[in-house]
Amino acid sequence: MAELDNEKTENTPQNGAQVKNPYAERIVFALNHGGYTKQKHYAAERNISDATVSTWCNPNGSPPGLDNMIALSNDTGISIEWLVKGTGPRMQAAANTPMDAPLLVDAFKMILEQAKELGIENDPLTILRLTIPLYHYGLDTQSLDPKMAKTLLETARMAM
Repeated sequence: MAELDNEKTENTPQNGAQVKNPYAERIVFALNHGGYTKQKHYAAERNISDATVSTWCNPNGSPPGLDNMIALSNDTGISIEWLVKGTGPRMQAAANTPMDAPLLVDAFKMILEQAKELGIENDPLTILRLTIPLYHYGLDTQSLDPKMAKTLLETARMAM
C-alpha cells in the first residue's frame, strides 16, 4: 500500500493541490520516445483531434481513457504499467509484443463492476491503478477473478 501512497505524493505539487491529470508527464515522455515530436502528428495518426492529445499532455487536462492508454503503449513501446502507475519498467517487454487488449479491457470492466458494489466507482484514478495488477494476475493465471478485483479495491479503500 506504500505504492499507492507514493503515487499520491508524486502527483501532489509543492503547493499541496492535487493534479487533475497525473499521467501528463508520462504521456509526453511516451510520445517523445515514440518519435512524435509534435502532438498533432500522433493525433493525425490516431485520427483524433490535436486538442484531445494536448489535453492528455496537460497536468490540468483530462487523462485519456484506457483504450487510448493501450494504444499509446502499443504505438510508442512504453509499458502500460509505467504509463498508468508510474512504476515498473518504462519499456514494454523485450519481445515488444502488443498487450492483450481484450484481457485488459475485461480487467478494467471487472474492477469497475466491483468498485460499483463497494460504492467507489467515482474514483477513476484508483480504478485505473488497480486494473493493471488484475491484468497481470489474469496473464499469470489465464483467467480473471472477481474476488481478486474486490480484494484489490478493498485494500485500496483502506489506504485512502
